Amino acid sequence: MCKNFFCLIIIMVIAVSCAIEKQQGINALVLVPSNTGANYYLMGDVIEEYGWEVTHTGVYDTIMPCPWFASHGNLYPIVRDLPLAEITSIADYDCLIIPPSAGNAAPIPNSNQDLLESADALMLIKRAAYFGLPVYATCAGVRVLAAADVVQDRFIVGSPRFRAEYTAAGANYIGRPRNDNPPTIDQNIITSARGQYYNYANVMAIATVIEVNQPKGTRNDLRTDYVLTKDMRSQDEDVVWAKTYGGSGADGGRAMCRGTDGGYLIVGYTFAPGSKDADMLVVKTDAEGTLIWSRRFGGVGSEYANACLNVGNGYMVLGYTTSFGQGSKDIFLVCLDTEGNEMWSKTYGGASWDVGTAICRAVDGQYYLCGFTQSFGWGEEDLYLIKIDAQGNEIWSKTFGGFRLDMANSVHATADGGCAIGATSGSYSGNTDFFLTAIDASGEQRWRQSYSAKGEHGHDFDWCKNSAPASDGGFFVTGYSDCNDMMDVVVIKTDAAGNEQWLTSFGNKPFYDYGNAVRETEDGGCLMVGISKYMKQPTEDDPRTYSNRIFIARLNSVGDVLWEKHVGGLGSDWANTVEILDDGSYVVLGHTTDGFQGSIDMYLMRIEGRE
Repeated sequence: MCKNFFCLIIIMVIAVSCAIEKQQGINALVLVPSNTGANYYLMGDVIEEYGWEVTHTGVYDTIMPCPWFASHGNLYPIVRDLPLAEITSIADYDCLIIPPSAGNAAPIPNSNQDLLESADALMLIKRAAYFGLPVYATCAGVRVLAAADVVQDRFIVGSPRFRAEYTAAGANYIGRPRNDNPPTIDQNIITSARGQYYNYANVMAIATVIEVNQPKGTRNDLRTDYVLTKDMRSQDEDVVWAKTYGGSGADGGRAMCRGTDGGYLIVGYTFAPGSKDADMLVVKTDAEGTLIWSRRFGGVGSEYANACLNVGNGYMVLGYTTSFGQGSKDIFLVCLDTEGNEMWSKTYGGASWDVGTAICRAVDGQYYLCGFTQSFGWGEEDLYLIKIDAQGNEIWSKTFGGFRLDMANSVHATADGGCAIGATSGSYSGNTDFFLTAIDASGEQRWRQSYSAKGEHGHDFDWCKNSAPASDGGFFVTGYSDCNDMMDVVVIKTDAAGNEQWLTSFGNKPFYDYGNAVRETEDGGCLMVGISKYMKQPTEDDPRTYSNRIFIARLNSVGDVLWEKHVGGLGSDWANTVEILDDGSYVVLGHTTDGFQGSIDMYLMRIEGRE
C-alpha cells in the first residue's frame, strides 16, 4: 500500500455482458475456503459497513471453520448461497474475495486445499481476473491466485510459506519476512497478509479498485424521493420508538447530531435505485424521529459521510469522495443550511487515500477536521488533522503517526484552543493499540498515549472506534480487543493528560462484540453502544450462521458494568453512535436489515434510560 499505489491501478475496460442488467449497489462474490479463519468475520463486518451485498460460494455446501477457531466457540459451518456451477455470469458481481482461512497463529498443513483442487474454483478466479474484476486474497489464500494463473508479472504479497508457488506462477513477490504486509494493489489483483491487523485497510483496498473505474465529475440526478420511513416494532420494553429510513438499496447511518429544533441530523450513505456507487445521504428528523427531509450529495464516483456537526445556521457533513478532488479518495466536506441545501463544499487531500472521520468546533470558532491519509506523512496511514475557517478554507494541516497504520476516528476541542484525537495506532507496538494524542492550537503534538487490553487470549490486537470527552478533562475510549475472546468490547477512562485510570473489557462470550461509540453519563460513568454477534442455526430460507444485534452497556465511574442489553430482530442490527438526552434517555443510530425495504436501512431508536 505504497504512496504511489494509485499509479499501479490500470483496470481493463472491457464490455462485459452489457445486456445483463446488474443489481444496484456493490455485489461482492465471496469464495469461502474450508478451514475458514476467525478473521473471516472481521472482514465480513467491514464489508457490511460499506453496504455491499454479499454472495457466498465455495466447493462445499457447508464450509467448516479451522480447528483452532472451532475450538474457541460453538460455531456452525458457513452455508454457501450458490454452488460454483451456478455462477454463470461473472458480470453480475463487482469483485471476487477469498476471505482468510486458518491464521498464522495456528496454520494448517495444506491451506486452501479445497480451492486448489477445484477446477471450478480456479476457473472462477481466472474468469474474474480476465474480465477486470478486483480479485482479492490474503496470506495463504494468495497461493490460490497463483494456482489460477492470475498473478504473472504482478507485484504481490502473501504468506511467505508459499513463496515458491508464487514465483513459479510468475509473480513478483515483495512480502516482508515477518508476513505483516499491508494490501498491495497491482492492476485488479489485491493481495495482503495479516487479515486481522489490516482488516479495514484490506476492504478499503478492494473498494479502491472498484472505485477507480468510476469517473470523476458531477452527477445530475440526486433525488431522494425513494427514501421512505417506517415505524419498527421492538420487543424491548425500554424502546420508546424506532424508525427506519431508506430505499431498495443499502442505506446506512454512521453519525448524527442534534438540530436546533431538537430533532436529529443523520448522515451516512445510500445506494440509490439503479446506482452502482454510494452517495452521502443526509436525513433530517424531528425529535420523535419523523422524517422532515432527506438529501443526497456526491458525484459520479463514491461518497460516504462519517461525521456531522451543527454549526448554528446549518450543518457540516464530513466523509470522503472519489468524484472530486486530487486523488483516489479525498476528504469531502459539505456545508448545508438548515433546510439541507448545499451552501458550499470542499475537498482536502493528495494523490492517495484521504478520509475524513470526525469534526469539532475549536474554542476560537474555527473547526478541526480529522481522519487519516496515505497522501502525506510517514506511515502506511497517518492521522490527518486539518484546521479550517467557517468557509472551509484550510488554515493548516498536520500528520501524526509512525511507520505503520495510524487511523483517527474522533476529535474533541480542548480548552487551550487545540484538540484531542482518538485513533487506532499500529506504529508503537507489535500490534494495534488504542491511541490518544493532544494537539495544541498551532498543530504541535503535546502528548500521546497508547493503551492495550491484556488477557489470556489473542494477539494484543486492539482497535479503537470512538472517544469522547469527560467532564473532569479526561477521556473515554471504546473499541474492541481479542484479549479474552474472539473480540470483546473495551472501554477506557483516562485523565486529562491521557494517563489510563481504568480499562474494562466485556462481551457475549465466546463470539464477537464491538464497542462503536461512548458517551459520558451524569454520574461520571459512561454509556457504550456497539454490536454483539450471535451464532444461529442456518435454515433453508436464511442460510446465515450469525446475526448482529445492537449491544448497549452502562458503566459507572470506576469501570464496573452496571447493566447491559441487546436489541435486535432476525437480521443484522448495528449501532454506530449514540446521543444522551437531558431526561436520561438516549437515541441510538445505526442500520438494520429488518427494515421493510429488504436491504440495509438507516435505523434510529430512542430508548428509556435506567440507572
